[in-house]
Amino acid sequence: MTCDDARHHSADYLTGALPGGVREALEEHLDACPECARDLASLPELWTRLGELPEPVADSAAMRARFRAMTAGHGGGAEATRRVRDVGAWWWTSAIRPAWAVGATAAALVAGVVVGRYSPAAAPVAAADVTALRAEVGELRQMVSLSLLQGPSASDRLKGVAWAADLDGSGTTVVGALLETLANDPNVNVRLASVDALRRFAERDAVRRGAVEALGRQTSPIVQMALIDFVVEARLTAAKDALSRLATDQAVHETVRARAARGLREVS
Repeated sequence: MTCDDARHHSADYLTGALPGGVREALEEHLDACPECARDLASLPELWTRLGELPEPVADSAAMRARFRAMTAGHGGGAEATRRVRDVGAWWWTSAIRPAWAVGATAAALVAGVVVGRYSPAAAPVAAADVTALRAEVGELRQMVSLSLLQGPSASDRLKGVAWAADLDGSGTTVVGALLETLANDPNVNVRLASVDALRRFAERDAVRRGAVEALGRQTSPIVQMALIDFVVEARLTAAKDALSRLATDQAVHETVRARAARGLREVS
């Protein structure tokens, strides 16, 4: 397992939602990688930052009723409920604030439903219910990402970029935050990371326009080269003017000029 894989699975690991084989692979990686182990240990503390955000409105009574209905009547229900209770207790003893507690409950419910679903005596669980619960967890992950992207330290913002890159089906809000980070973040490493994160959304018109605009404004050679690679890979013919200016501007680093000239030939 790589460090990127470990980061991707960290939230599910903490909520107990990882399959056994993946969990074992992650734990082996954590034993061998002190940096990933430190990141995982710091994750609950980072999530407490959500206490600064408006508390999400959740219909807790409806969630409990839906979960009881799904687990009632089959042998896996009691075990699923016990595991959910164990996960919930872990979060509360870690001093999680209310804003995260709502999402942690949703994540624990997803874990319980999955456990119950695949128990030998389990009855079929409605796919729509599982999808709804996973959507709630996904929304929470987006909140975490947006909160970190607005953090005061470059380290927090880098983690926010990493979370945003790992989100499935990120909405316009998260992608817009990544574009804003690319355009205005004062830290070169954070801007560079945002270029990599935006690659998976390269088919979106807003991202393509943002990459071309950023190429004309960025002054850091390493960010310029990453953006040149981005527009070439995405075949953005709209970037021709920006590439031409970079290729002929004597104030630009010679390596960037050469990369821009080659990129101009490739998109033409």
